[in-house]
Formats: sequence, structure tokens, C-alpha cells
Amino acid sequence: MSNTLVSICLPIYNGEKYLLEALESIGSQDYGHIEVIISDDKSSDASLEIIRDFFQGTTIDFKILNHEPAGIGSNWNNCIEHAKGDYIKFLFQDDVLEAHCVSNMVKILEFDKSIDICVSKRSFINERKPPYDTETQRFLTYCSDLQSGLNLPKDHLVVLDKKIFKNPAFYTSPKNKIGEPIATLFRKSLFDKIGLYRTDMKQILDYEIYYRALKHGKIAILNEALVRFRIHEKQASQENFGKALAEYKDMDHELYESYWPLLSWKKKLDLWLKFHPVAVKVEQLFYRLRN
Repeated sequence: MSNTLVSICLPIYNGEKYLLEALESIGSQDYGHIEVIISDDKSSDASLEIIRDFFQGTTIDFKILNHEPAGIGSNWNNCIEHAKGDYIKFLFQDDVLEAHCVSNMVKILEFDKSIDICVSKRSFINERKPPYDTETQRFLTYCSDLQSGLNLPKDHLVVLDKKIFKNPAFYTSPKNKIGEPIATLFRKSLFDKIGLYRTDMKQILDYEIYYRALKHGKIAILNEALVRFRIHEKQASQENFGKALAEYKDMDHELYESYWPLLSWKKKLDLWLKFHPVAVKVEQLFYRLRN
């Protein structure tokens, strides 16, 4: 068993409904060398009381940070900045880790030092009841296996690197082909190389950081469901979907500006037509002529 310290980062805000289940999944880990960093965005419910009561009955090192709300990225980053571990494992207040989650992920990063992030598959805890709304049905249909469209080998472990940017399927829906933050284990040193989560993004900051990671290193996809992701009524709304669309456009521009050498010729053409000043002016001219 590795003796490397893992920091489980738990950003919270009014999470009392499911928080104890998340904490119990930390307590059930078969990997012993962990600390827990909780960053609280001024919760007004019983979240902090639940946390203190839980850890009183354990020997787990934990720290509660009082964080001034400034968006989810800021809260995530606050956890990372106060973590002492060599590895960062995110857990959100409504999700659950399987008992061997941390240990199995650590094995991958310990075995291959060139891998910066290990990502597992995930299963779902669905609190919504059928008939499902359009958004829930879409999620269950298209997001059950995020890598299914990439035509990857069916191996127990698949390693991605910057060559994935030339795969056209990497940009199809769902846009996040890697996974939610709870499905990841990061080397903390990676953040020194590529920076923290972007605080100007609200919806796609998780997959944006995977792009930066892939530009410089490797991500391993472990074909094993090691986390349970909860689907419930307080999640993504149509309003959030609209915000995500705007951020997708921003991400396309980032690809054009910062990832150009890594892209296929077809992707380059698509982005050139969207963002190159000449192409934009031609499109504006045709628009005026049509109208």
C-alpha cells in the first residue's frame, strides 16, 4: 500500500441533504493516508455541524476553510491551495466514492509517473423519477459513457495524450470527454505547470482544465466505476445550458488561439472560418448583402 498523502477536496455550499453520505464514503476508503480539505462558501444550513460531528468519530485529518463565495472555480481552487497531499481527489457534497476509489487511482499514478490525471468511469444515483424531463433524458442517453464515441481500445486502462486533439469525435457532444471532477485524481504538481481552474467559467471549467493537461501531459482512463454521481432536481437548468453554450464558443476561440498546432486540418478550417479576421469580415459582408 502506498504511503503517499492524498488530499480529498470537498467544496461545499448548503449540502446537508446528501453530505453525510459523501462523508461516509470518505470514511470507508481502504486507502489510509488521506487528509480532507473542506472549503465552505458560507453555508447557512447544518453542513458544518454534520462535518464536525462526522469527523469527531474518526482519526482522519481534516480542515474546514471559510471561503468568501466567488464562484465554484474559486471554491475548488481554495481546496487545492490548502492541500498538502501529492495527489488531489475531488468529492462533491452530493456524490459518493466507492471504497477502493482512492487506492485504485493511486496505483495508476504511482505506477506511471508520466500520467498526470487518473479518471475512472462513474455510475449514477438518480434522484429524479420517470418520466424524465428532456434535460435528464439527454444526460442519461449521451453522458452515461463519456468516452464511447472516441473509439478507444476496450482495455482496462487507456492513456490519452495530445494526439487526441486530432480526433474529430473529441469535439462532439458531450463536450466533456473525460469526466466530472469527482471522477479524477490529479498530481498536485500538475497545477504548478498548467495553473488552477479558471474562475471566469461557470459550466465547462472542468473540461477546460483537461485540455490544458492534455496539451502538456497524459490522462489515464480507468475502465472501472469508482465514483457515484448523483442526479437530482437542483442540478443543471436550461439557464445553465445557455451559459454553457457561451462558454463553448469561448473554448473554441481558445482552441484557435492556443491549440492550433495540435488540431486536425478539418478542425483548423472550422475554427479559421469562425475566428480569422478575414473570414469574419467576409461573413459580415455576405450578411449585409443578404439583408
